[in-house]
Amino acid sequence: MGDRFSDYTHNPLPGTNRRNVFAVCVARIMDRTVVASYSPKKEGYCREPVMALLTANNLTLRPRERVTVDGGATAIHCMADDRDRVYIMITDADYPQRVSYLGLEELQSKFLDRTDGVDVDSVEEDGLNRRVKGTFKEVLQKYEQVEDFDQLAELHSKVDMVRMSMVENVQTALANADRVENLEASSERLNQDAKLFQDQSSELRRRMRCKNIKMYIVISLVVLTILLAVIVPVVIQIEAQKKKDDEENP
Repeated sequence: MGDRFSDYTHNPLPGTNRRNVFAVCVARIMDRTVVASYSPKKEGYCREPVMALLTANNLTLRPRERVTVDGGATAIHCMADDRDRVYIMITDADYPQRVSYLGLEELQSKFLDRTDGVDVDSVEEDGLNRRVKGTFKEVLQKYEQVEDFDQLAELHSKVDMVRMSMVENVQTALANADRVENLEASSERLNQDAKLFQDQSSELRRRMRCKNIKMYIVISLVVLTILLAVIVPVVIQIEAQKKKDDEENP
């Protein structure tokens, strides 16, 4: 990939050997047309590297995808949107990617603001240069101070890490809450089962007491019947014998 762009980007612009950002531009992907660009030293500086970028067979730009292409001493950072446009920043080869991607986000936002109501799809090559020149110049100069934005990008990275950590913590808390709810539900079911078991045990004890009482009554009746069966005949016999004795001895 580097060989395709080295002819256009290997040598910085005259007088720009100390620059960090060489140019910014916006192009239509479908017809490979640069609709707006800004470079401090040379008009149309973006045209050839952008053409090489968009005609590269092994490069596919998808919406919101960010790509950096090595150009030797320079690098081409680009980001596509869902309107068939690509936002490009050409920088020194050592320029941090994370900073360039911040610049591309701001470039897109400011371009959309400045071209609100403009039919960008029908604009001729460099047709929006005059409209966006001041805005693009501000973006380029702003991101020329790479040290400041390197710290900002690092801060963004830390914020993203903290945010991801917080999201994970929230997800963990929600998962724990679900587990607590499940434990509470299980505990409630156990309490209900224990109460049911207690009720069933009480009913069983009541039935057993009734059964024992009935059994005691039956046994008592049987014993009483046996006693009566034994005692009554003996008493009758004794009474009869006594009566006989009385008759024999008046």
